[in-house]
Amino acid sequence: MAAVLAAFVRAVPARSYDERRLRLFDGGFVEQHVLRGRTRSGSEFALEACVVCEVNGGQITRLDEYFDSAAVAALAKSA
Repeated sequence: MAAVLAAFVRAVPARSYDERRLRLFDGGFVEQHVLRGRTRSGSEFALEACVVCEVNGGQITRLDEYFDSAAVAALAKSA
């Protein structure tokens, strides 16, 4: 997982997380956001994402992240 994140950071040096929506539930939270960025080749993108986290004792104990697979495929082609 760390290697995937490192590769993403290299491929998308300029990025921001916009339109954040946070919903709390007993034992965790859900965050929806739009990941915006520009790839090293100059292509701009906006990718809707959802993160579901379980929290125990003030620590995130599980994190699941979801993206639209078609949007990710298009981003991979432009990177």
